[in-house]
Amino acid sequence: MELRYMGFRHVNNTREYIFHGVEFGAETKVLVVAAELELFRNCHVRLQDGPVLCLRKLTAELEKLQAWPGPAWQATLSGQDMLDFLSSQAVTRTPNPGRDGREIQPFAGPCIEQDRRTTREEQ
Repeated sequence: MELRYMGFRHVNNTREYIFHGVEFGAETKVLVVAAELELFRNCHVRLQDGPVLCLRKLTAELEKLQAWPGPAWQATLSGQDMLDFLSSQAVTRTPNPGRDGREIQPFAGPCIEQDRRTTREEQ
């Protein structure tokens, strides 16, 4: 299946990224991946990286997509998806010493906290 990015739309505080899944001889599937804007802000991920994040998620679930019988499919980006994306990025950074001389480690707490809040609300 070939994945084609078609654009995005805003629905309240969520950005929905729209892809078409195209296979020769089969009906085109509409694939929508939703991401809360707050999640981008809390995880310090640029909105411009949204399509790449969604493509990574869709690629990871490609087998499920190909077997999906319906014409549409929807997923949601999680804090863990954001963290996986950030950890995959090649980052060259110089040590950032704190006041006591120890290096300050990046904090990924809001990404996971946002994920936990969303999970609790869905239950």
